[in-house]
Amino acid sequence: MPFLKPLVLIILSLFIAACSGSSSNNNPNRDLELNFSEPTMALQDGAKFSADIAYGDDPLQAFDIFLPDSEDPTPLIIYIHGGGFTGGDKADFHDGEMADHIHDTLAANMAYASINYRLLQDIDDEGVIKSLNDTKRALQFIRYHAEELNIDKEQIALYGVSAGAGASLWLGLSDEMADDGSTDDLIDDESTRVQAVGAIETQGSYDLVKWETEILKSVHVKLKIAEDLGIEQRLLSFYGMDDLDDLYDDPEIVAYRARVDLLALMDADDPDLWIRNYR
Repeated sequence: MPFLKPLVLIILSLFIAACSGSSSNNNPNRDLELNFSEPTMALQDGAKFSADIAYGDDPLQAFDIFLPDSEDPTPLIIYIHGGGFTGGDKADFHDGEMADHIHDTLAANMAYASINYRLLQDIDDEGVIKSLNDTKRALQFIRYHAEELNIDKEQIALYGVSAGAGASLWLGLSDEMADDGSTDDLIDDESTRVQAVGAIETQGSYDLVKWETEILKSVHVKLKIAEDLGIEQRLLSFYGMDDLDDLYDDPEIVAYRARVDLLALMDADDPDLWIRNYR
């Protein structure tokens, strides 16, 4: 992936208009537990690495973070792994070419985090929104603990590959999702807006009906073919449904589809986007 090395410079350029400053609540309702260790890749002098930082109760609700040696709060790039929401891991690319990207990020005095999230099960009653909400929670958790991590919470960018690209776009294109006062969880009060989003090999939308009516219309793909291919349960689990007809008839599923329709979420208030699809 030769594009990864310059990607940090592209994302850095998108920070120019970012505001500065950070704050942290003095009464955290979930502690930040850092355990600095040596990663599999070599780090620059003074840089630190902490793995498996919990942002929730599930073992997959965790992130790794690389922190540069800096006296001042630094920008942050968050990487979201791919895997079709059924596989993948935050540490998959700590080595190899991704290691060069992490080095470039730290050398530019920016922090780098990679996150895990809960995956879709073979039979899932929540669907993809579970994974997406986990990425939101991770972002808000990091913002909540920005002072302890020496992060400038106003200068955060996201990027990912495949499912991670779609999750990055969902976060970046959604309107503000900070709590409106409906919960007592102070982490939920943190903003979900970011400065820039990078997407590699991304899907166009997670509204599956839009795959049928727009994205794959030219090749006449119909979702009902899933029954013939033996993958009907995979589609059902994507929204936590019981019947494929619910895609079109169930008001709750129709609203669910709209909530994850990346194309419809786009508006003029969104952050700058960098998108690369090979095909």
